[in-house]
Amino acid sequence: MTLACLTCGEAGGPPPAASPVWLFDLDNTLYPASAGLMDAISARIGEFISRQLNLPTTLAHSVREAYYGRYGSSVGGVLRHCQVDAGAFLKFIHDLPVENYLSPNPRLVQLLESLPGYKHLFTNAPADYARRVLQALGVEPQFEGILDLHFGGLEGKPSPAVYEKVLAALGRPASACWFVEDTAVNLIPAKALGFRTVWLTPDGRTPPAYVEYVIHDLAGLHAIAA
Repeated sequence: MTLACLTCGEAGGPPPAASPVWLFDLDNTLYPASAGLMDAISARIGEFISRQLNLPTTLAHSVREAYYGRYGSSVGGVLRHCQVDAGAFLKFIHDLPVENYLSPNPRLVQLLESLPGYKHLFTNAPADYARRVLQALGVEPQFEGILDLHFGGLEGKPSPAVYEKVLAALGRPASACWFVEDTAVNLIPAKALGFRTVWLTPDGRTPPAYVEYVIHDLAGLHAIAA
């Protein structure tokens, strides 16, 4: 199966009205944070900031963390405040051998197959990187399409305008869309628009009011979908 590129307008038409739509975040959601892939990407973002702004490494990582806290995405902060070529920046930070961090996950394949409805990725990463991650996990055939950073015109989560664009592309009401995400603040605009919000968190933190469901691993989706 070839994933539809919603960035390029190849959504393949809206899913049937009776079918739910599952939107999944990618990094630290389809695979655990312990895999270390996002740590490697974060290190590359810090390296890029250090070179771009001529800052010591420790200070560059402080800037990266500040961007994440302010915008919900370190990438978003760099694109706003650093005069960079977006394509070169995104290529540099995602140019990693994902197969060194991830391996095929038959349990994840089975879980995704068992969920009724259509599955899309909704990620702040570029689509080419997202495809490599899906391939490394062995789950690419389970997804209908990718809504990536370019889909949002380099404006990613948690920008409310991007969520509205997602709904327009899918052609479905927000109430038919389930959004599974490990970064809680990215669920705020989703809840405001009427998405069904699912927070994936490994610990026992009290969920904020905008979180409808809490799961500690993706297997918890079975109970929600039942």
